[in-house]
Amino acid sequence: MTHLGSFACLDIIGDIHGYAEDLEFLLERLGYREQNGAYRHEDRDRCAVFLGDFIDRGSDIKRVLRIVRAMTEAGTAHAVLANHEFNAIAYATLHEGRFLRPHTPTHEWQHRHTLEQLGGLAVPDHWLDWFRTLPPYLANDEVRIVHACWDPWAVAVIDDALARHGGLTHDFMVEALPSGPPAERGDLFAATEWLLKGKEVPLPADHAPLADKEGIRRRRMRVRWFGLPPEPTYADMLFPLGSTAGLPSESVPGEALKAVRLPGNAYPVDAPPVFFGHYWLTGSVGPQAPNVICLDYSVARGGRLVACTWRQGEPITPASFTTSR
Repeated sequence: MTHLGSFACLDIIGDIHGYAEDLEFLLERLGYREQNGAYRHEDRDRCAVFLGDFIDRGSDIKRVLRIVRAMTEAGTAHAVLANHEFNAIAYATLHEGRFLRPHTPTHEWQHRHTLEQLGGLAVPDHWLDWFRTLPPYLANDEVRIVHACWDPWAVAVIDDALARHGGLTHDFMVEALPSGPPAERGDLFAATEWLLKGKEVPLPADHAPLADKEGIRRRRMRVRWFGLPPEPTYADMLFPLGSTAGLPSESVPGEALKAVRLPGNAYPVDAPPVFFGHYWLTGSVGPQAPNVICLDYSVARGGRLVACTWRQGEPITPASFTTSR
């Protein structure tokens, strides 16, 4: 297990995506001040935790990376690996004549702001090397931190692979992103997909694709991995919550549920609180369940950068949240 350490107070911060001004404003609202090259809190039992997605979309990616890296190296923050950093490593990794993340027009478009701001055809090696040091999750006995989804099976699979490969190495990436259809790619592919990108189920074969928030039409939908009924419909599984227009009206087939280990493996109501990002929420800020807290509030689409202050032994309340706008 990737251990978080013991802190009485954690300021857990959602997806930043190159919005350095929002990040600095939020850190200052939380009581952090820049000293000796890194933001620090005067309370040494208080630590920031970043949920990843530092790159892509925003206009000040390099500044965000410098702030977060300086804090992690100074010991005033922790950070987890997210799908955008993982994708950047894959985009730059060549194996047997193919890039592990193919350089398709869609992938180039998604990554273009980062490449333009950091210079070159791939993220510079010193940033990729830092991305490789970021753990896929953090946890202790009281709290859990992950970018997109907590799943005990996936955690165990990733722990095993990190131990076998000595970290997020070239061989780890090759095992996680083999060629071939997704259904045939193995346990590490599924585990990294779930922790970094969330769980998805396919739409029925005769159903029209659904457009995501970037207008890309997809045949799979992101789903909740907590608070599910025994036989969920597509509407029950939709996450983030919102309009169910266009969704199939029937229950999700058992085979599709079994493939993502749901609903029986949904996050338990008595488990430690889990904090995550990734899902582009909008509207009022708050927990999705008493022990399930998403902190991505779409800063890259006119939303807010959001932090939740977790204090050991205290419940999450509206006063726990701080926003940049």
